[in-house]
Amino acid sequence: MAFNFSKLNKANGVRPENFNTDGFDYTHIREYAGRDLPVKGFFFTNSRKGRQVVIITDDCLVNMPGRAVEEFEALESDPEAVKAVLNGELVLTDIVYPVKTKSGNDTTIYNFANAEDLNKAKKAK
Repeated sequence: MAFNFSKLNKANGVRPENFNTDGFDYTHIREYAGRDLPVKGFFFTNSRKGRQVVIITDDCLVNMPGRAVEEFEALESDPEAVKAVLNGELVLTDIVYPVKTKSGNDTTIYNFANAEDLNKAKKAK
């Protein structure tokens, strides 16, 4: 097999062991508007727009807005948060697109949630 150059873009982040993302398609968080997005892990890439966050899900890779970098760097540097992410406890929820920024561009907004709390809230409805 030829060298997998894409691994060079995925050198850091929070990645589940023995979880193969080869062949996963990339999508954008806006595709999850109105739904919840369970997070299995994440990594950072450098693109023409600068440093970006990519979320690892069960079946695809999700590009995040540039402003998410700081939030996910904070998660990466917190051992307790890393453990929680790898245990499947992080869900992005309340995803809304489009939302106008101050500069007039469209963006996606979201909230962080604990999977257990989200499941309890759904069962209570």
